[in-house]
Formats: sequence, C-alpha cells, structure tokens
Amino acid sequence: NVHDVNTSLMTIDFQDSTLIRSHKNDFLIILNSLKGESEPTSAIRKFLAGIIDIPMPHEFFLHQNYPNPFNHKTNIKFDLPYETQVSLTVYNLLGQPILTPIYNQFYSAGFHIASINLNNLSSGLYIYKFDADTWHDTRKMLLLK
Repeated sequence: NVHDVNTSLMTIDFQDSTLIRSHKNDFLIILNSLKGESEPTSAIRKFLAGIIDIPMPHEFFLHQNYPNPFNHKTNIKFDLPYETQVSLTVYNLLGQPILTPIYNQFYSAGFHIASINLNNLSSGLYIYKFDADTWHDTRKMLLLK
C-alpha cells in the first residue's frame, strides 16, 4: 500500500471511502487499461472492480450513443464480459461503411466508452455496428448540425 510518487511516499488506505470516491475515475482508467487474462491481471482487475464498487459485466452489451441526437461528437458505451477483440463501424443508410473508429483492437473485460467525431459528415441518421468475438449488435444515431 506504499507507493513512491516522485520523491515522496504515498500510502493508500483502501478502507478510506473518501479516497476511493475521489479517485474512482483514476481507478476505472487503470481497470480498463489492464490487458491479458493472466492470473495476476485477473486478480488486479477483480480487486480494482471491488474497491470502486463496479461489478464486472456478465454479458456483452452495446449501449445507445449519448448524446443522441448529437452535433459532431458522441460517446458509445459497451460492456465486455471478458477480454476480446473489438470493432466499431459507422454506416450510412445505404449500408456503406463510412468510419471505423475501432478496428480489431483488444479490450479488457469491463465497461468501456468510445468517443467518436463525425464532424466531416452531414446531418442525418447513421447506424453503428459493434463486433466483439462472435457477438454483434447495431444501433441508430442521429447527427444534427
């Protein structure tokens, strides 16, 4: 629980709920950055999920983008029950792929958010498709400029 930060030592008390709450986003970033399924990595992932009180997802899930409708930037949240390769593709209404913000990238188990910028596109309805392992899902989003 003692960590060297520059030239001083910092003690982290995981029973300190104020500390945990104030650094919850930092712990979440660390949790989401963990790669691999080794025993130590899985133990650290479980430990971090426990101290920040975030249950790990038990199934794949693609959330609706937010905000929706949006101007030029939007966020797409997705849940992964285990580490897997992920792709996210945006299509126009003709079914043509116009943007692939995530292409075959490995993501650890957990809750993730992809921020995408569609500034170069015109207003209209778009479809986004999410692929993870053998699981796929699609949703609609509305771009208004």
